[in-house]
Amino acid sequence: MKHQNPLLKTLPKADLHVHLDGSLRLKTLIELAQSSRVKLPSYTESGLLDLVFKPTFHSLDDYLTCFKYPVQLFKNKENIERCSYELACDNLAEGVYYLEVRFAPELHISQNCSLEDAIASAARGLEKAAHEHNQSPEVCAGQRPPFIYGIIVCAMRHFAPNGDNSLAHLHNAALDLTKRAIACRDNQGLPIVGLDVVGREVGWNAQIFKGAYDCAHQNLLQTTTHAGEALGAKSIFDAVAYLCPDRIGHALHLFHTNQTDCPDCIQSKKFTEQLADFIGKIELPIEVCISSNFQTNPTLKSLEDHVVTTLLKRDMPFVLCTDNRLVSHTTVTHEYEILLNHHPLEPAALKKIIISGFHYGFYAGTLAEKQAFIRQIDAFYDSVIAKA
Repeated sequence: MKHQNPLLKTLPKADLHVHLDGSLRLKTLIELAQSSRVKLPSYTESGLLDLVFKPTFHSLDDYLTCFKYPVQLFKNKENIERCSYELACDNLAEGVYYLEVRFAPELHISQNCSLEDAIASAARGLEKAAHEHNQSPEVCAGQRPPFIYGIIVCAMRHFAPNGDNSLAHLHNAALDLTKRAIACRDNQGLPIVGLDVVGREVGWNAQIFKGAYDCAHQNLLQTTTHAGEALGAKSIFDAVAYLCPDRIGHALHLFHTNQTDCPDCIQSKKFTEQLADFIGKIELPIEVCISSNFQTNPTLKSLEDHVVTTLLKRDMPFVLCTDNRLVSHTTVTHEYEILLNHHPLEPAALKKIIISGFHYGFYAGTLAEKQAFIRQIDAFYDSVIAKA
């Protein structure tokens, strides 16, 4: 990672869209692969960067091939706990005080790791890091904000090629995941704050997951969904119409009417304008992941063509996120650097974007607790700026 802007690194930030299995430390991945006897194409950091975690990919599907190695490692409770702990520590090291970690626990089921075990293991790792930080002298003295976290469980739009990818199975698996995650929240007190649906976008049908999202809504579990990452505005429309999410992940092609890889898209400028206007009016936040989008969309050449530029111009709500710290070679600080290098912002505008990451977080506590936390963040932000 390139040298980071010291002020941006110190400012309090949130990351609402980060995948656990795409955000391991490279050194840890190698170490765990060796101890778990998971075969890698290379056991050196440089080798893996050349062969697996490349700077760019041909498509989203190509990008997703990177995850087969971490997924194998996460069929082990101890590995999930360790990587969750390290992810929290890495975020704290760059001033991230609110973190929503997402992953698909169904992919990590093994003889020694149930779906519930996978979720609980991630929670233990995050809690360990939170406890260390929140008991530190700086936090106890009110000199730094506490670290708050939540877990988003992800249903799959597509399992492995040899898995059952029938519409009925995808529907049932998503619904089962949702029910069991809610039970973990309600019966074990695990900090599950949201539901997502992930995986290859080409060929997906939002209606398949309506049952799972209805279940989440009926049980007061908030939701987000990946949409418009590889496909066009029609994919986003379907997600909004059928799943009614509280946030949208990526929405890179929200304003694109000529997505050639989405033959069922409605090729209408009026349609995309109506959709964007609707999303803006209901203040549906977009989880923007700049580095990841450039990796998965090789035709994207400039930030001027990225959805974040139009969101800025239209004053539509968004939050900057990493997506995958390892796979996309990024941090939250780096995502802000990319934005500011292309769009220099006035101090008030930058603060609005950064603080919005805390406002749009799903947050496991009460509204009063969330508001108190945001007030702490706001005051800390001002103190950092005052010292700069």
